Amino acid sequence: MSKSVPTVGDMVLYHVTQTDKNDMAPHGNIAEVLPAVVVADWGSDTVNLKVFTDGQGPDLWITSAMKGQSPGYWEWGYQYHDRMNS
Repeated sequence: MSKSVPTVGDMVLYHVTQTDKNDMAPHGNIAEVLPAVVVADWGSDTVNLKVFTDGQGPDLWITSAMKGQSPGYWEWGYQYHDRMNS
């Protein structure tokens, strides 16, 4: 059974926006989707995230991200993996 509501400490995937890419570009490789940990949950599907990047740049903090599959949104990791392997 899938988990529906995120809580602090959960690992998710964050879909990077163009602004995120521009901010991180000088500091490492920028992927379309990056791993993140939930650092605050605001109920339902809205969370604050600490995003992990592949480089030594500044931290990427995302506030009030909602669940979805578009840039600026997060989703559960296994859903992304399953979608890419189907």
